[in-house]
Amino acid sequence: MRPGGQPNMQQMLKQAQKMQQQIAKAQAELAEAELTGTAGGGLVTATVAGTGELQAVKIDPKAVDPKTAMPDLGITKKQARDMAAFLYTLQ
Repeated sequence: MRPGGQPNMQQMLKQAQKMQQQIAKAQAELAEAELTGTAGGGLVTATVAGTGELQAVKIDPKAVDPKTAMPDLGITKKQARDMAAFLYTLQ
């Protein structure tokens, strides 16, 4: 602040620009990140991109009885992402 209590607008603008650059950098790093979680003792693995998009779900053949069809789990992509994120926290 300047004497008299007035904020230095130029300094505040520089700080705001620096913060914007830091946020953009963090977003770019997050977009490149991947999160993988497992369940069932490693029989099911889900991978989610840093953007939140489900990238892959792998089910070990040992987890599925070949004489039956794989049941519809009835979950949305968002629910699968949330499960993968939760499973990751358990590691």
